Amino acid sequence: KATEGNNFKDKKFTYNWRKSKTAGFLRGAYHYFSPHKKGEDQAKHYIKNVTLKKGDFPPVIDVEDIGNVSSKTLMKGVMKFAKKVEAHYGVKPIIYTYHDFYKNHFDSSFDSYTLWIAHYYVKTPSNQVWNFWQHNDKGTVSGINNRVDFNVFNKDLEKLKGLLIK
Repeated sequence: KATEGNNFKDKKFTYNWRKSKTAGFLRGAYHYFSPHKKGEDQAKHYIKNVTLKKGDFPPVIDVEDIGNVSSKTLMKGVMKFAKKVEAHYGVKPIIYTYHDFYKNHFDSSFDSYTLWIAHYYVKTPSNQVWNFWQHNDKGTVSGINNRVDFNVFNKDLEKLKGLLIK
């Protein structure tokens, strides 16, 4: 996580960002979208705090909260964020959300975006065209003391590398 809303930056982001590059990981930075904040302001905040380079993932917009706005208003805000970061970084962002939220709140205006769907403890996510699937939030990895999310990509390594910033 890099940022949230229009003023929060994860205090460990800079350290994690640098260390992940040093370790040779494919890396990405996500923004937790706040439904009650303007999409453009949130995008400015993300851009101010995240420098993406060749080989990094595109920006990821984490959309999980409807707040007290309508789905239509939320989608407009997310689209404004998406367009601003796309203009800045030169690449379409990835949309991250969970299965039921996507089904209940997203509209077709995001059909051309790469989708990262969280749908835990099922054989496959249902009915969405997904690129990434977060299937477990209780994974364990040697060397990490906390539980981690497990994700899969539905294509091959070359397609995955094709998503990276050029």
